[in-house]
Amino acid sequence: MSKPVLYLFGGSVWAAVPHLAFEELGYTDEIKQETVSVLEGENLDLPYHSQENWDAVANFVITVLPPYLPEQGFIGGDIPGEADFHVGGYLARIASVIGGENKKGGAKVFEAFGPVPVSLSQYWDTWADRKSWNVVYKDGLH
Repeated sequence: MSKPVLYLFGGSVWAAVPHLAFEELGYTDEIKQETVSVLEGENLDLPYHSQENWDAVANFVITVLPPYLPEQGFIGGDIPGEADFHVGGYLARIASVIGGENKKGGAKVFEAFGPVPVSLSQYWDTWADRKSWNVVYKDGLH
């Protein structure tokens, strides 16, 4: 099995300081690092890497994340904590890419990746009930 790859796109903060990306994301020496500069026109097999990235996103949303989501409420408890703001924002971004909507039951859009775990649906609906969430995403997910 080949080593997982951390792709650092030129212009990103982590591309400027890759050692911090490894430290902050918890990567180990087992990870192969490749810096990618799309703007400089390096010859990349982008369709392959795009599919590889999309598969990783799908796996994270459907398989890796759900066991960490609470049965009710937020990761931080009854009110969202810092982790929730990151996870909620990430899910909103991914949902926006695949045509999701800001509404209860909106986690159904993740069926594009496979069966949606109950914990993911519940977590989405918990956010969809929040006034703050609806203010931020009143014009759609982003």
